[in-house]
Amino acid sequence: MDQTLTPTLLSIRELSEALEGRPFVATVGSFDGVHLGHQAVIERTVCEAKRVGAASVVITFDGHPSAVLHKSAPPLITGTTEKVRYLAPLGADAILLLPFTTELAALSMSDFIGALREIGLQRMVLGYDSRFGCDTSGIPFDLFDKKMAALGVPVERVAPVSPGGLEVSSSRIRELLAEGHIPEAEALLGHPYSLCGYVAEGRQIGRQMGFPTANIVPEGAAPLIPRDAVLAAEVLLDGVTYPAMAYYGTAPTISADDRDYRIEAFLLDFSGDLYGDRVEISFLLYLRGDKRFDSLEELRAQLLEDEEATRDFFRGRGRGV
Repeated sequence: MDQTLTPTLLSIRELSEALEGRPFVATVGSFDGVHLGHQAVIERTVCEAKRVGAASVVITFDGHPSAVLHKSAPPLITGTTEKVRYLAPLGADAILLLPFTTELAALSMSDFIGALREIGLQRMVLGYDSRFGCDTSGIPFDLFDKKMAALGVPVERVAPVSPGGLEVSSSRIRELLAEGHIPEAEALLGHPYSLCGYVAEGRQIGRQMGFPTANIVPEGAAPLIPRDAVLAAEVLLDGVTYPAMAYYGTAPTISADDRDYRIEAFLLDFSGDLYGDRVEISFLLYLRGDKRFDSLEELRAQLLEDEEATRDFFRGRGRGV
């Protein structure tokens, strides 16, 4: 198996073919956000696999399990594309990405583990609060682990990660992002909060004021940051990262439609046509809330202040802007 690139496989059959009969150690989870706690579980999975001379496999899902299990799901921190991209560098030999369907949800623990055992599963590494199988909901974790051992698959649990005494969890990260505490969320994620999208043609009014913006249409759900906000951000385009001033709102000075939320990014010291390009935007710092100005001149004056605040932020990070 090519060790220079972690393959993303879409079925147990594909995983079996990629492993070529090699036994493996696996972890399984939604891994929304791929935060520090998830990273610790995957790191331990990779280490355990190396210890026993096996391959390491991360099993995750396309879609949040709660959408099927409970007919509603929390907003995702990372879409599937971003999740796989954050998982790929963590050192596992393979990522198994399964659509979380009603059929998958109906599998018992023994059915799911049996299918993996048939292709070489030896051990599992799980987070402290992880379990799976339609017949295990609500059972104590120690009982779950005993049932797994009885099926021939020992389980190792990884303790919670608590930097600065704050326990890392996807739900806590969602709360921090919604409250505008973006650096605090980034500290728990272990990477910036970002999303991918395509640049679409906009109203061109920013260009008229000297602030040409990229209007970014997200590939997935709307961002979790506060609405009606100006932020410091970075935009990744064709492998190059540009500092940017970002906006998420309805542009009340320009538009009367208070439902038309847009993501716009003014890339500092950049010139070029971005229409149709795929970009990744990382939100780094909440600068201010939105407001309606009486004229475009007042809006432009505020944007000049916002640009300087954005440049100050990046200078503080050692970026020459």
